[in-house]
Amino acid sequence: MGRGVESAGGNPVDVWGQTRASTIVLTQSSTELSLATTGGGLSVPQTLQRYRLDRVPLEVLDNSLGDLGTFVRKVRTTASWSGDRLKLETEPFGETVDGSTGKRTRGAGSITSVRTLQLLASGDELLVERTGFRALPPALLHGRPYSQADDLVYNRDVVVYLKSGRIALLVGQPTTRPKRQLWPADGELPACQCAALQCDSRSTIENGCCEYTRRYPLSVT
Repeated sequence: MGRGVESAGGNPVDVWGQTRASTIVLTQSSTELSLATTGGGLSVPQTLQRYRLDRVPLEVLDNSLGDLGTFVRKVRTTASWSGDRLKLETEPFGETVDGSTGKRTRGAGSITSVRTLQLLASGDELLVERTGFRALPPALLHGRPYSQADDLVYNRDVVVYLKSGRIALLVGQPTTRPKRQLWPADGELPACQCAALQCDSRSTIENGCCEYTRRYPLSVT
């Protein structure tokens, strides 16, 4: 999968469905990873860029354009490990609902954006590869019969991000620790002190305490 490759610092390869972000913020809890970017990223709302860490797909409604009648927009995400590489798949797609029967028909051509994350040996660099695919290719692409060779979804872009300050947000004490994490733990977690802490919008409350999250702002080299 994929054709073009760019190293860190070079001009980004055009990968349809996403652009190279200038910064990435990852927030990990015991069950999910969420992702936020600036200066580029996926073509779906960032609030929907959530990935379960148990390999179970997550499918949510995308109401960012309001009520579209019989047309329903959704986002499906999955996360899977391969060795020390975490692959995140994000697919925005649409369904048309038959007003009389309620049957949903999914259109062809939706793009699944794939980002693979790998923490390098230094512990301060994150390798991010961007590519994608179409599970159901369209019959036509730009007015011509579909050919994967013309589809920039399958291009590949690789860049290394540097950690811009170790801002590891430790809030509360989790009931269970993640089985796998992108980053090693910073020793023992502190005792729950939620009374003195503010939970951000991506944190959850469990037993009156903020759930453990880790956040790393990163910037392009």
